[in-house]
Amino acid sequence: ATDAIDNTKVADDAVQTENILDGTIVTADIANDAIDNTKVADNAVQTENILDGTILTADISDDAIDKDKINPDVAGTGLTQATDGSLEVDVTAIAGDGT
Repeated sequence: ATDAIDNTKVADDAVQTENILDGTIVTADIANDAIDNTKVADNAVQTENILDGTILTADISDDAIDKDKINPDVAGTGLTQATDGSLEVDVTAIAGDGT
């Protein structure tokens, strides 16, 4: 009869990969937090996948940002941007004894 075998008749671990039709697992079938970093392909996370404001200092490797990544308008009081892009201290812009 149609639908005579239901979930109560299927043994635990009886359904294997070869029994699942390709393309039939959808988002609702995947438990929250079921996919961890080991299941994410290299280079799979792109800019559009990163929530704005979520990259913190701890996420950036030491020496990862060089002069080529510094925007010219980042320099402020006491700092100037050299022609090569690096930041330099402008001692003439510092008032008082520099403290």
